[in-house]
Amino acid sequence: MFRFNSMLKIYFLLIACSSYIYAADHVPDVYGSLKGIVTTDKNRKPVTNAEIAIMPLQLKTTTDSAGYFIFDSLPAGLYSVSISADGYDTLDVPTVQIKAKKNITQEFSLVESKSILSLEKVVVKARLPERNASAVNSTNHFGMYELNNTPAAFNDINRITATTPSALLQSGSDFYSGAIVRGGNPAENVYMLDGFELENLDHFGAIQSSNGVVSFINTSLVKSLDFYTGAFPAEMSPALSAVTSIQFRQGMVERKHQIDLSFQGLGLTTEGPFLKSKGSYLESGRMVNSRFLKYFIDNLPVMPVWGDFIIKSSLQINQDNTINIIAVGASDQIHLYQKDGDFFCGTDVAMTYSQSLGGLSWQYSKDAFVNSLVAYF
Repeated sequence: MFRFNSMLKIYFLLIACSSYIYAADHVPDVYGSLKGIVTTDKNRKPVTNAEIAIMPLQLKTTTDSAGYFIFDSLPAGLYSVSISADGYDTLDVPTVQIKAKKNITQEFSLVESKSILSLEKVVVKARLPERNASAVNSTNHFGMYELNNTPAAFNDINRITATTPSALLQSGSDFYSGAIVRGGNPAENVYMLDGFELENLDHFGAIQSSNGVVSFINTSLVKSLDFYTGAFPAEMSPALSAVTSIQFRQGMVERKHQIDLSFQGLGLTTEGPFLKSKGSYLESGRMVNSRFLKYFIDNLPVMPVWGDFIIKSSLQINQDNTINIIAVGASDQIHLYQKDGDFFCGTDVAMTYSQSLGGLSWQYSKDAFVNSLVAYF
């Protein structure tokens, strides 16, 4: 285990050094752009003439007939976005990050307003942070920005939730991220992916526990995360310590492909529409293969290899019926090498671990909201 942890430290150090060298050699401009589409939360139809405001720059624009808007030449930094339209509740996004020389594309969904307007009086209400209406307390909500920018979390789900007051990581190793909530045990946590339960979210995870090396959930695909440490909503699976509910976002209405390199490995993400924008797909795959290190570093007999994938597809059959398909999987291996003279020879896979989840959900929302789930592990 000591050599395994040492090899992981070397791998993470190489990634960090390569990222630093790249940043030093490529000094970007200080401007970026934000392009988005505003749709309805119920059926993803475009919202026209919606007003978008970027604060504190005091910039405003409106959506076109297809629901699109764009802000060019924005200084790199963090901004809040407010979107309003007649007949819909105002959407306040507290944090949107504009990166230098990057064209940020994002979809914003508005909820139809249920309030009754009156000309006789004006009611002023404070806007509370977004959270599950059935969770009255012991809940922490994480948006897209928090999930991808939490310091020292390496985009790992358990490390992100460990920043809350009621949770911490299991001690003993920097490379195991078992979550302890309110003095409980990592085996007492439950994870939900779009309503489907999954036992463990980590590579090299322990059976019947939340312990592992690093999360195989690509946080760039996650729309929101709700971390419940008590008073769990009725639709959640029973847990003794905590429930982590992850909601994946929909695929963008424009085709987009992205290659990235991070602590979770080399990854490819692709998304876009199909069937004339009635459906959308969102796919991600990542891979880490440390076996090449044997040609550069001596005395590293333990070489981990891991990979993961996420697939989500949504189809809007009509205004009231939606079908969602989700597939998540991870595969882990540890290779043992023996040194014979000046050459490495002989390969033995000492440990293999894999897990997968496939699910189908049907949502009906005409007179009442019905969400039916079918899962395969």
